[in-house]
Amino acid sequence: MSASDMRFFGYHAPTGEFQLFATLEEARDWVKEGLEADEDEAAADGWDEAVVDSCYGALVGGIVETSRRPREDVELTGDAQADEIIEYGLKVF
Repeated sequence: MSASDMRFFGYHAPTGEFQLFATLEEARDWVKEGLEADEDEAAADGWDEAVVDSCYGALVGGIVETSRRPREDVELTGDAQADEIIEYGLKVF
């Protein structure tokens, strides 16, 4: 599955982890697992204040490649990244 097929996200604030998912249910379950792990740790050390910043939801847009063309202003090196001009833009999903 490509990154463009991943329309949902989960963010676990205490660890700073961010992941993409194909379904909202997968995103919610992943964040719930993080909350359960946080709860286990809270029993010994107290709650991490960042726990309330954890979240999940739907992506509404992102950055996509809009064009790719060969460079004409320099001698080509054989390295695709150096020999091409790649442009990116915002896209609503």
